[in-house]
Amino acid sequence: MSNYIFPDGKYGEAAEAAYNEVQRSIAKHPSSVPFRSSHEAYAVLLEEVDEMWAEIKANTTEFAVAEAVQVAAMAIRFVAEFGKYPFTLKPKTIVNEQY
Repeated sequence: MSNYIFPDGKYGEAAEAAYNEVQRSIAKHPSSVPFRSSHEAYAVLLEEVDEMWAEIKANTTEFAVAEAVQVAAMAIRFVAEFGKYPFTLKPKTIVNEQY
């Protein structure tokens, strides 16, 4: 359980699960903090996505959700370790793309 207050509801619960997974992964692999490079972070994130995809293909949704939490946690680490503070998102310009 975290010391932070997350919003009520399923999105808050998902955010809390991802945050808790960040803390668990750091405790389990302290030598991996921070990531040595964005390439290493990408490799770890890709591994988690591949594991999630394997669970989706196996139709084991409960395990896919657990892997999705790990994907979210590694994405949070990527943003935290390589982002600039305060976070400002500057969307790329989309040219000739239709929705």
